Amino acid sequence: MQTDVFDDILCQLLDDELAMLRTEFAAIMNSLNNAGAGFFLIGDVAVAEYTNPFATTELDIQLLNHSLSDAHQILSVLNLDFIAHGNQLIIKSKQLSEREYDYRIYLHAPIHFVSQHYKQGRSAKVLGIQGVPVSDIQTLVWFQLHWMLAGGRHCKLQYKVHLAQLFGAELFKIEEARRWLIESSNASMISLFNKVVSDIENAKLNPGLTWGEVQELKRLQHEPSPKAETDFLLSEKNGGIPRR
Repeated sequence: MQTDVFDDILCQLLDDELAMLRTEFAAIMNSLNNAGAGFFLIGDVAVAEYTNPFATTELDIQLLNHSLSDAHQILSVLNLDFIAHGNQLIIKSKQLSEREYDYRIYLHAPIHFVSQHYKQGRSAKVLGIQGVPVSDIQTLVWFQLHWMLAGGRHCKLQYKVHLAQLFGAELFKIEEARRWLIESSNASMISLFNKVVSDIENAKLNPGLTWGEVQELKRLQHEPSPKAETDFLLSEKNGGIPRR
């Protein structure tokens, strides 16, 4: 799927706001490229490139061969707002800081496993910028599991939905993914993968979420009980979330 994903999922932006965000994104990409800093997209935008465009306010960039401090130094000349947060460096858009949903770019520190196993994925057109590198699908599946292991309960539903989308696209078969993980990952990740696959198959999890459904999922992620998430994803009356 070679689509301008961000033009679809940032439809809430006015034309002049989108142009300003494009300018910021282009400056970041150009600076990283000029410095020889290897990177590729992960997260929502990368998943959308392999499946269907959907709503997000985040853009995740995985660094390959430069540290976060290197990236900060490279980008410091652009007069951006930076927030250091663990293994991430968050760039908050100055142009859109007054909006209810802030649009942010996350730079992720290099991970040894990723550097060893990453294969060149797709090139996407993002915010009007051609040739932006996107994660290969194996690495993208690994990241969803990695984040599930690292995050709390409120994070896990989002990544489970992402995995349902990726396997639903049938570009990476479940058994093929299991064999790849057995060869390359630890027991905790393989065990989680098997549980997630079982949950997806048993719940008939539907990956085709609309903007309204994504917002509802965000709200449910903060509920005290996981039952609300299950009720939303699987309704006996309508057979689950309607497909788009």
